[in-house]
Amino acid sequence: MRKIICFSHGNLARGMTETVKMIAGNFDNIDYYCAYVREDEDIEKEIDRIILENQENELFIVSDIFGGSVNNEWIKRINKGEKIHLIAGMNLAFVIELLVLINDSKMKGAEVVQKAMTSARENFVYCNQLQMDLEEDDF
Repeated sequence: MRKIICFSHGNLARGMTETVKMIAGNFDNIDYYCAYVREDEDIEKEIDRIILENQENELFIVSDIFGGSVNNEWIKRINKGEKIHLIAGMNLAFVIELLVLINDSKMKGAEVVQKAMTSARENFVYCNQLQMDLEEDDF
């Protein structure tokens, strides 16, 4: 199975996953982990547990920010298996596209990630500039 795990500092991952399910549907192969919300938490052990529980799965880990502690802990583990894809910079357009692609595509993992990233980039729009450009075109 191909599985997405949104992984963040605080509750961002939960909110992201719930929003994706609200928009795209209740897929079984997307989950989340909210780091640093419990005092007794050991992120390294939690990541190792997730890897152990998903040995048969191809994992797409979507972390909140590149260089953050969550992302850095996963970076230490991505070379331990070709079935782990780590993507930093979680956003809604990317996670929805990734979810659709891993469920509907026979593309390899790296291809899926690249296609979802390309699609997500197209959703970055500075609306003020867009509005100014449209107003200039009206004249």
